[in-house]
Amino acid sequence: MKIAPALILLTMLALSGPGQAATVRELDAAELRQATKAGDIISLKRAIEAVAKSTGGEPLEARAFEIDAVYYRIVLKRPNGKIVSVIVNALTGEQVSKGSSVGRQLSAAAE
Repeated sequence: MKIAPALILLTMLALSGPGQAATVRELDAAELRQATKAGDIISLKRAIEAVAKSTGGEPLEARAFEIDAVYYRIVLKRPNGKIVSVIVNALTGEQVSKGSSVGRQLSAAAE
């Protein structure tokens, strides 16, 4: 029978599938300006303002990364002194969970 070779092939395909992490790349200022100007993403300034307003925190640092889309990682100091980071999808403006696949990849790359 030819079942064994088929099972081996299926196993290899399953293991090599989309479970692999995407490449995380930090965007430079020129790339970020170009994407914002083209209207592809919300501006970093707008994302920082929204996150600061929703958390009550003072922005300390912000960086842009590309994984499968563009994301911002914004570091803030809350009124109680705690330092937190928030990840924002630059296409939608929505916050991304740090526990999600994208959140984990981006957090690791930002360290």
